[in-house]
Amino acid sequence: MLSSRIQVFILFLFVGMMFSSPTHAFQTGQRIMAVNGGANARNTALTSVLFLQSGGVYGTLVGSPVNATAGGYTGNWWQINWDSTPPSQIGIQTWSAESVISLAPSAGDVAEPNLSSHYYTTDNPFFPSYAPNSIGGSLGTLGNCTWYVNGRLRELGYNTTQINTMLGYAMNWASEASSAGIKVDNTPTVGSIAQLDSGSFSSLGHVAVVESVNADGTITVTESVYSTDLTSVWDFLWHHRTVFQGTSTWPSNFIHVGRTDTTPPTIAITSPVGSGQTYATGTGTVNVSGTASDNVGVVNVIWANNRGGGGSASGTTSWSAPGIALQSGSNTITVTAYDAAGNNGAATIYVNYTPGVPAVLTTPVPGSTLPGASVTFGWSSGSGVTQYSLYVGTTAGGNDLYDQSQGTNLSATVTNLPTTGQRIYVTLWSNIAGSWQTNNYTYVASLKQTDITPILMLLLD
Repeated sequence: MLSSRIQVFILFLFVGMMFSSPTHAFQTGQRIMAVNGGANARNTALTSVLFLQSGGVYGTLVGSPVNATAGGYTGNWWQINWDSTPPSQIGIQTWSAESVISLAPSAGDVAEPNLSSHYYTTDNPFFPSYAPNSIGGSLGTLGNCTWYVNGRLRELGYNTTQINTMLGYAMNWASEASSAGIKVDNTPTVGSIAQLDSGSFSSLGHVAVVESVNADGTITVTESVYSTDLTSVWDFLWHHRTVFQGTSTWPSNFIHVGRTDTTPPTIAITSPVGSGQTYATGTGTVNVSGTASDNVGVVNVIWANNRGGGGSASGTTSWSAPGIALQSGSNTITVTAYDAAGNNGAATIYVNYTPGVPAVLTTPVPGSTLPGASVTFGWSSGSGVTQYSLYVGTTAGGNDLYDQSQGTNLSATVTNLPTTGQRIYVTLWSNIAGSWQTNNYTYVASLKQTDITPILMLLLD
């Protein structure tokens, strides 16, 4: 028959398996989008569909998922703060199945503009008569595409004379632009106007601004949309949306307004070394940070390692790219800042990664009982190590008993150690290419014979 201790252990193991968290594909705070075809947004109880979010619309995951069954789907459900919802659903929590969302492209995930700025108000020919009432216009709707695109291109530094040749309905913008000598084609570029003719999507057409052209053939746009239907997902002030080829919302044309802004951003790497400098490390990752500026504004900062890997940095004028993975040898890290007009500037550092091997304690045998109050600790030389240091303490990582640099010595004698049988913690530090690495050990302090005599006498009594 199993002992009581084993039975308790099995019980705890069984309970832990029952209540272990299910796996899921996303993390709280990530930016996601509705998949092509859209995503049902349900109420908190998951009992009813509040609206069908349009495919490609961005949102942010809130909190942890719940595992449940609804609408024929069993699995993880996420609470999502969508960039836009129907006016009738503003402020209401909605949940969508993990199967109908995917990670949103980061390149086009630009910050929401200040829609009350002069680009969208006093400078904008659509204001106030054709501007939404949400920013002081008199159109009487939540959004309007032509007003927004005119303002956005002004803000991004495009040619205002060319912009102002397109003042009709969105469905007429391509012909208006072509008549004014502005390039119109079927090829999207960052900063171009995505234009839809009159059709099933809208009887008056639609325009949006291309913020990114993505590797999978999609584009990400920002837009504002006119509708008098308070239950429509196409009545909103502003949002991001990824547009999929072959769908009814793929643009009929792309209008390429000329740039006024041709000045590239400037960027500087400030850590771990300055731009153009070389940094040596024994750690397999590096944190890179710096600053960037532009005459109009920096919209995106990306990094790339010539040995493989790349991504978006966090921030723009003050940016950081933590945890960049390194390969053994030389790594060229290039960080590039972009403005909204597509101009870019880059900075580079050179990182030499030497994957050394930290030293390990050899004597006394790790985990053993120490021989007394004075102990000599010895360790291997490791590989690529230029300096050693030793901590001894009564807590993990502690140094209350001993803390001393060892230079290149391979041993150190520590005195006045406790002889009370308690646990002793030892940390051996190795400096490899300027970075400190550690190995951690535990021992049992020796116990004086006089200390245990009373205990033995009681046991023998």
